[in-house]
Amino acid sequence: MSKKKSLEDRFMEASVSAVEAGETLSQQRNSGGYSLVGRDSRRSLREIKPRPGGNTRELDPKHIFELADSIAALGLLQPIAIDKENFLVAGEHRLEACRLLSLEDTGARKEHWKQLESQMSKKIRESEALELLGRLDVGGFNSRYKDAAIPVLVLPFKASEDTDQALAAEAAENEKRRNYTKDEIKTLAVSLKKRGFIDGKGRPKIGEKSLHNALALLSGKSVRQIRRDLEREKIRTHVLIFDERKAVAKIQREIENFLRSAPEDNKLRGMMTQFVEEVGEYLKTSK
Repeated sequence: MSKKKSLEDRFMEASVSAVEAGETLSQQRNSGGYSLVGRDSRRSLREIKPRPGGNTRELDPKHIFELADSIAALGLLQPIAIDKENFLVAGEHRLEACRLLSLEDTGARKEHWKQLESQMSKKIRESEALELLGRLDVGGFNSRYKDAAIPVLVLPFKASEDTDQALAAEAAENEKRRNYTKDEIKTLAVSLKKRGFIDGKGRPKIGEKSLHNALALLSGKSVRQIRRDLEREKIRTHVLIFDERKAVAKIQREIENFLRSAPEDNKLRGMMTQFVEEVGEYLKTSK
């Protein structure tokens, strides 16, 4: 008969399991192989089931709408993580953003939002929510994802049985994003601007889609870092308006200064004196 493990032993095993799973996922994500010995696939939104045991963090309404705008514009760049039985592991905000976009009927979107809002302690004004719901680009989403079948990453475990693995995967997934280069950030910015995202400073007004917030959500970088990346990519050009009269007059003054200070026997005096006279005539006739 095996000896029953102490609470301390079980805690240590769970901790080691969680750390190893998190490190594995982080290493693979950073190397560009977006996988935890899992496979990329597609699932309809109807097939994806709520996380066993409920959400591990509260939904943020503004986060959902910002993600919905970026997903409608660019697609779901970071797949939803699910387990072998289609239970959600990570990406609930992205999932709910997709659910809203999949509902072409405005009334259905409002009804779904009411259900979501009942789970949130953070609220936004009803008028703001209605405006945001009304302007979602549901057509773009549904033409991109037929039958609401979205990209998913299927992880090789059952979240209901292996809670340590599920929590570790969620933590690593939420902590990391794809490491976008500055050129990729710039390309995404161009695409988002074409779709109405605004490159402005300060808090966006109601109804405005913030370019910096969208890029921060996609990349996992801070808004401040996004601003710096985009600022470095800007090509600053200075238009030089050449004023010929001013340029010639400046040359004339410099030569006159030379003539006043140069010795009488300087070989350049004669040539320079004649040049100054010609420049003076030019300035008189070119007014």
